[in-house]
Amino acid sequence: MKKIISFKINGFKAKDRIAEVIFSKENVTIIYGDNGSGKTTFLKTIFLFLSQDEDSLKSMNVQSIECSVLIDDETQTILVKSTEDGYDWNEFDDSCFYDSKSMSLGVERGITQSMKIESGLIFRFFSSPYYRHRFRESAQFSSRHDLQELSEQLSDFLNNRNKKRLRISNPELDCSEAHLHLQNIKIENIEELLLRRYILARITTTQKIQKALFETLSVAIITKEENKERVINLPENFKTRLIESKDRIIEALDIAAIARSANIKLMIGCMLESVLAMSASVHFAAGLGGFSFVDLDPHSQPEKELFTGGPEFKSPVYLLTDDNPGIGVFRKG
Repeated sequence: MKKIISFKINGFKAKDRIAEVIFSKENVTIIYGDNGSGKTTFLKTIFLFLSQDEDSLKSMNVQSIECSVLIDDETQTILVKSTEDGYDWNEFDDSCFYDSKSMSLGVERGITQSMKIESGLIFRFFSSPYYRHRFRESAQFSSRHDLQELSEQLSDFLNNRNKKRLRISNPELDCSEAHLHLQNIKIENIEELLLRRYILARITTTQKIQKALFETLSVAIITKEENKERVINLPENFKTRLIESKDRIIEALDIAAIARSANIKLMIGCMLESVLAMSASVHFAAGLGGFSFVDLDPHSQPEKELFTGGPEFKSPVYLLTDDNPGIGVFRKG
């Protein structure tokens, strides 16, 4: 564990001015002072130090920075000073800060305006004489309750759309950077960080499951001597074909994981597939879950099928059982 215990700046807002903060031994340190005294500038300088931003430090005329850090009950002091060629980062590169990560939060000054669109405002718009007359002619929105429900749905849609547009256009959130500096503390920023962490965690978990699946698959298809009556003769090239198809199966799982993490509905479909392919798709959809739309029609010409078995289709439902191993499909004859 590492903890900064003091931070000293030589050349703080003036060439010969020195600013130093000795941090509390507790987890929280409060820096207070009059407006314009340099509280925000001091915190920004810490960020520039950690991210090794020479250009910004030079523009602020910082002469040197001395940082003391506590590492497992041992104190280490790192000195970075200005030279004719820039800044000397040798001590920094040999310290614990070289591969560290941090996040710095700024304070937004002034009044911020909420971009949230309230459902009541939309309802009042639709309740105007012009639209009220038009909605009366529509059987779908004939009552006040229907109009209120439409207003709430439209409000949710527009607010979610605005949030997505902000996340796409907001340049201050680059979570790939080792040191992140947020100029403004907004709820949208916090939501964005939490959402990205959540999506990353979901994808990472899915990938771990996928890896474990293929690592244990070989064990699952090996039949023991005492279960000879359940032995299925696998094709000689089964292992090769499984390995060749591995990337495509994992890609499908990745797509599903990303879509579900982003709250995007999933659909699975087919194009006149055989019983073999259809059974694999049904098991994939049932095992993975989360599909909002399933369009898996049975083969239109069963007499031409080369395979038999698989899930039983009772429109509009597929029934899966564990009567047979695997996906329950066998070659005819």
